[in-house]
Amino acid sequence: MELLVPMATLMSYGQRLQEIHKELASAGRTWGTLKTIKQSLLVASVDSNSSDEHFLTPLHVACAEGNFEMVRLIVSHGSSVNRLDVHGHGPLWHAAQQGHGEIIQFLIQEGAVVNSIDQFGATPLHVAAENGHCLVVKHLLQADAEIIKDVYGTVPHVNL
Repeated sequence: MELLVPMATLMSYGQRLQEIHKELASAGRTWGTLKTIKQSLLVASVDSNSSDEHFLTPLHVACAEGNFEMVRLIVSHGSSVNRLDVHGHGPLWHAAQQGHGEIIQFLIQEGAVVNSIDQFGATPLHVAAENGHCLVVKHLLQADAEIIKDVYGTVPHVNL
């Protein structure tokens, strides 16, 4: 029988890991956070598609934080690269918002929908352009991202 850990438990566990990491860092020590989390995921059999009240999954969070190793680990545990949060944002949108090009390329290779549209008609291309992430815009366009208007009539554009 497989034990599944609810997202709230994972989040509180993750917060405790961050606290410990800060304590060790302030004491001048290093700590293998990724290794520890990997072991915890394997031991606890965490459901990588579980979500919080905003429908955020561990993959959404890892993409937003730019932790490529964690993104790969979570996807290898079966997390959906197209699961949407409460606002209609997938992991690709979160990575695009923060400008994480390597993660964008990986998610696209794993089948992420490039033209997913959120509740305001915006796509990952909109948010990447809005935040000035030119390399991410390039990756998305190379993956056939469409230039469309959102509900406000805005098209993605980057000021150079």
